[in-house]
Amino acid sequence: FVGSADDCTTETVDKFGDSSAIALWSLDYDASEAGGNFDGTVLGNVRFGVSGHINYGIQPQGTNASDCIQLPASLSASLPTTSNLKNFAISMWVKSNTTDLNASSGSNGLFINQNGSYQFIGFGGNVNGNFPTGKLFYYTYGGVGYHNSWIITPTSYADDEWHHLVITDTDLNTTALRTRKLYVDNTLIVSDSVDKYFFTGGTQGPFIGGTNSNNAASKAFIDQIRIFN
Repeated sequence: FVGSADDCTTETVDKFGDSSAIALWSLDYDASEAGGNFDGTVLGNVRFGVSGHINYGIQPQGTNASDCIQLPASLSASLPTTSNLKNFAISMWVKSNTTDLNASSGSNGLFINQNGSYQFIGFGGNVNGNFPTGKLFYYTYGGVGYHNSWIITPTSYADDEWHHLVITDTDLNTTALRTRKLYVDNTLIVSDSVDKYFFTGGTQGPFIGGTNSNNAASKAFIDQIRIFN
């Protein structure tokens, strides 16, 4: 799946021709999804037409968490929060600097899936210092006593350069464990195995660049988001 970072430049949804790809948001001009199945809705202030890694990208303005793109609730059916047995992978290009990452009180959300339990991919940095500035992370929450932890890069990527981020979350076909991995620029940076409990509930779709309900406000540049099963 990871391959070369340069492999993730085509506008084709089914990148590998094996039906593993679920969706692609090119984010060039709007929040449409290339397959036409999961078009997003822009909430608040999201800048389109900014320079992307491939053509154009977006930069949520981070004034509040609702400066984001909300995706359809139907997308959640393909993500682990509706079943402990589902596998999940997401790739995207991201870019930021320490000034933008600390410009809000949020945690610079890149992709957040809230459906009972939740998954949170972010670009750390805020005025409170709760999320280490410039470090990329994947946080999962499954309820009290379950799956409530993150994997996070040991170093910062807040260098105003584009970086290719990949997160995988895989069921190990055991009674207890999933494996989480975080790659940057085609290199596995951090991974772990955690209890796999997710609980379901709610009908809210995932978000790009923030949410409509908490402090995940972001000013990071985002481009070419892909989801795989």
